[in-house]
Order: sequence, then structure tokens, then C-alpha cells
Amino acid sequence: MVSSENSRPAQSWVPVPGVSDLAPGEVVTTKIGGEFIAVCNAGGVVRAFRDECPQCALPIGGGRLLGDLLWCAGCAEPFDVSAGGVGRKRARFRLAARSLTVSEGSARIALSA
Repeated sequence: MVSSENSRPAQSWVPVPGVSDLAPGEVVTTKIGGEFIAVCNAGGVVRAFRDECPQCALPIGGGRLLGDLLWCAGCAEPFDVSAGGVGRKRARFRLAARSLTVSEGSARIALSA
């Protein structure tokens, strides 16, 4: 029998340039490990999500961040980034969060191996 700890994919942490100095209210997109990632600073808390709206499949990084809400430019769905990217109009839609750490002036994101 295999334990659930052993069946989880290993993660490696890779640097994300230009994110540690992201100002509150800013959103940037970057490509890390073949995946486009939207990184936003909501009130001083930096969060990362796959750059795809779960409702319309357009890039979420092109949207506007107002407070804790990241608004999709394609379908106008607001996502609460402080609550893990859950849709505010339709809770069944949720952004795919990515693990991100910012410390000592550098940011790193976890990628599955």
C-alpha cells in the first residue's frame, strides 16, 4: 500500500523575477516551467494563479485588480484573490492557485516535478 505522502508529486522552487517589488494593485504575467502565471499584489499580499479564467478560458492576468478582487477582462467575473481565487458572482469558478513565497527581496514559485 502506498501512502498519500509518497504519491504526491515532488515540488521544486524556481525564481520569479520582477515579482518581489510588485506594488499593491499590480498584476503581472510570466511564463514559468511552460505555464503562464498571473501574479498579483492585493493589499501587500502577493498571490499567484494559473493565467486562465475558469469561466471564459481567457488570460486572467489582463484583468484589473481592485482591492482583493481580480476582474477578468474577458467575462468580467470578479475573483477574490485573498480567498484563494474564488469567484464572487459564481463561487463554482475558482482560479487555479500556485504556491508562491516572497522573502528577502526574491520570489519563488513551486512547480510539480
